[in-house]
Order: sequence, then C-alpha cells, then structure tokens
Amino acid sequence: NLRLAVQATVAVALSVVAGRAISGERWYWAVLAAFVVFIRATTVGETFSRAWQRILGTVLGVAIGLGVAIAVGHRPWPAGAVGLVAIFLAYYLMRISYSGMIACFTVALALLYEEMGRAPTGLMALRLLETFAGAVIGVVVSAVVLPAHSERRVRALAAGVVRAATEALDRATTQGVVAEQD
Repeated sequence: NLRLAVQATVAVALSVVAGRAISGERWYWAVLAAFVVFIRATTVGETFSRAWQRILGTVLGVAIGLGVAIAVGHRPWPAGAVGLVAIFLAYYLMRISYSGMIACFTVALALLYEEMGRAPTGLMALRLLETFAGAVIGVVVSAVVLPAHSERRVRALAAGVVRAATEALDRATTQGVVAEQD
C-alpha cells in the first residue's frame, strides 16, 4: 500500500534524526520502533495501538530485565538459561501478545548487556527513551501524513459484510424458490 509506505518512510526518516539526537550509538532503536508500529496497522487507531503495545512491552521488559540482570549478575550459566527462556517466551508470545514479546526480548537484551560488562541500567533507560521517541513519531506521522481513520475502515468492512450477507440470503432464498417450483 503506497500510503503506508510513505508513512513508514517519513516516520523512519524523522526517527533517524530524533534517534541520533538522543544517542549517536543506539539511534536505531527509535528507527525500529517507528517502523514496527506500521506492521499490520492500516489506520491511525491501529498504529496508536501498536505504539502503545511497543512502549508498554519495553517498560515491562526494562523493569523485569534490570531486576533479573542484577539478580543474576555476571554468572554466565544462569544468565544464559534465563536469556534463552526469555527468547523462547518472546517467540512463543509473538502471535499472542506483542507487548509480552517485546518485554521478553528486552529482558534478554538486559541480560546480554550485563554479561558483556556494560551497565544495563543506562542502556535500558536509553532503550526506553529511543522506543518512546520512535513510537510517538510513528503515531504522529500516521495521524498527519495521509491519515486513514478507523471509522472509515470499519464502515468499509461493515459494508462488505452486508454485501456478502445479502448475496448469501439471495442464494438461500432463490434456491428455496427453485426447489418449490420443481
């Protein structure tokens, strides 16, 4: 869809600028957040929902991830085990809960940074800020650049259902009339 491609491109371009202003090293987190809010979202409302889920998942993942990273510390075996469980859960939750998937992925990321000897507290705060920036940019672009509102989409879908129901009723009643004439 051309409209979504234009929106995603504008959002990503603005997120590069915002992300680099926030962090020269981790700017891609803003870009990723801006891009993914458009996946399977066709209206402003759907984009807002995806952005909200992305932010919520990141907040939960940062909180849980920091707690787990501090508890596990620099012990590779427990960190590896918890990290693998987090990745498993992220993929398991992919179709069930987008927020849950992002939370689990962020937990694994916090553990990875802890094991690499990088301070996960600062990096997770940065991840949260970059994610927030990218998600907000995605929503704003969706609402301002060639917006498609949920109301129009719902009306179009409802009209399609009514057309299909009318055709089904026509077939059902026509077959009944033909059967009576025989």
